[in-house]
Amino acid sequence: MHGDESVSTLGVRWQPRSDSFHFAASLSPVKESYTKRGVLSETARLFDPLGWLAPVIVVAKILLQDLWLHGVDWDTPLPRELSDRWLAFRNALPLINTIKVSRWINLLGDTRWHLHEFADASQRAYGAVLYAVIPDTLAIILTAKSKVAPTKVESLPRLELCGALLLARLTRHLLDGLTHQPYDVTLWSDSQVTLAWLQGHPSKWPTFVANGVSQIRTLVPQAQWLHVAFADNPADIASRGTSPLQLAEANLWWKGPHWLPYKKTWPKSSLQAQPNVESLRAHATATTASRAQDNESFITVLSKYSDYEKLLRIIAWIYRWRANSKVKRETRTTGLATVSELNAARIAIFHVMQEDKFKTELDCVRQNRRLPTKSSLLRLVPFMDTSGLLRVGGRLQNSILEYNERHPVILPGNSSLTRCYLEHVHRITLHGGIQLMRSHLARSVWITNGLRMVQGVYHRCVTCTRYQARPRHQRMAPLPEDCVTPTRIFEVSGVDFAGPFALRMSEGPGSKRMKGYICIFVCMLTKAVCIEVVSGLTVDDFLAAYSRFTGRRGVCRIIYSDNSTCFFFLHSILCSKCRSLILPFCQ
Repeated sequence: MHGDESVSTLGVRWQPRSDSFHFAASLSPVKESYTKRGVLSETARLFDPLGWLAPVIVVAKILLQDLWLHGVDWDTPLPRELSDRWLAFRNALPLINTIKVSRWINLLGDTRWHLHEFADASQRAYGAVLYAVIPDTLAIILTAKSKVAPTKVESLPRLELCGALLLARLTRHLLDGLTHQPYDVTLWSDSQVTLAWLQGHPSKWPTFVANGVSQIRTLVPQAQWLHVAFADNPADIASRGTSPLQLAEANLWWKGPHWLPYKKTWPKSSLQAQPNVESLRAHATATTASRAQDNESFITVLSKYSDYEKLLRIIAWIYRWRANSKVKRETRTTGLATVSELNAARIAIFHVMQEDKFKTELDCVRQNRRLPTKSSLLRLVPFMDTSGLLRVGGRLQNSILEYNERHPVILPGNSSLTRCYLEHVHRITLHGGIQLMRSHLARSVWITNGLRMVQGVYHRCVTCTRYQARPRHQRMAPLPEDCVTPTRIFEVSGVDFAGPFALRMSEGPGSKRMKGYICIFVCMLTKAVCIEVVSGLTVDDFLAAYSRFTGRRGVCRIIYSDNSTCFFFLHSILCSKCRSLILPFCQ
């Protein structure tokens, strides 16, 4: 191998003599006009797996995005403005031959090195670039990546956050593949808003910002974020794009800021994490939520559960824990929740519901006072049982019914827990109807405005709505004019063949059978039917059948048929030769 020859390794050209990578633009011959397909084809030839040419390639990416935004088709010549931009970019591509990147980055097995990354964004793209830094020696580019900004208009701080997230992902991808890990990781950004977001807890920010901050913290949890000036940020080149000639001469891109290897000369961070509009809104929301949390009642906590069975077992396990905390370990209850614990939990839930909605009535019953005249429970003659629940008095004291049926527990109809209980009853009755649910409820509880509540739960059930849905009827089109206009019978007819059938040639035993068909004529107005037997599906067979038909029923003005071979040829014959004798009008 000669020293001046280059070797292509995994799509990257390597020159052994200088031990460096270099690039070559593979361009097709110049054309009179270019299309979007041609632009994409030539752009894809720039193979750059490590992103060293990201500032050049991002220019082509932005151009392709503009082609999509202008609605240019794949094989349509480019508009004048976009064509000029593409030609300017294409004519400058051969200059990437002057770009060379050293393969060796001056790292030995025991060399202590640091990893520094930069992120930046513009209105059209955002990018990230990583450097290996040997203290007090040098900094060398490792890898880079750029992406075009989404077509949906985003604020610049959010695009800066997207750049920081791209940087974090690129960093994690690099660290996972290294055997010689860096001593520390430092990430730089020129966006003070993004750095302020990263300093705060994700729950303080809007959803988009919170998700980005959470992902960044997960990808690079131990990284240090610092602020860099706009002029010293090499990622700015990847976010705005540049020409191959300018990239070859850009020391900021290949080696980073001049002060990067020397920590003592690092610029002092001017970051002041002042909240922006989004953070102010987030703080106000958080304060309101915290204040509401302090004043939440027990009924609000229980209302967060939409499954009554789950809520019942949670309360039962609380009773289990309270009981076990008062006895020795050897005598504690274990295993599944018992029936008595579930009953105690059910009574506790009913207590909470009544205390929330019937507080005045409970006080009156406890003090043996009359209920207010406007109370909704006045006609129920409520009383309090031994467990402290309000029950219906009524006139069934002497009945042989069960106690819960004679005196059901009174539940409020305007409670979210009541709705949860009704949904539970609807499920255990196998999605029963309104009457079945009311019959089941009457055995244990009495719900104020019960019929309306049951109807609401039943009609909101997604499962019942799905299985009881009625199919919609197809709306039919108006009948054709020939089917509703009074005419002579068979003046407008439809015709078709049916068969084959096995036909007897004569009566009596031993008669031969042969294959035959029937020709069916249907009057389009009266739906009267005329059947003629034919021996085949040829034009002659149909003409014989049609002659017999017209001899009995008269000549047709219009005949409708499908597009079979027989009818197609007959149409041409009748229209050209026999139109005046047999078929005045043929359609």
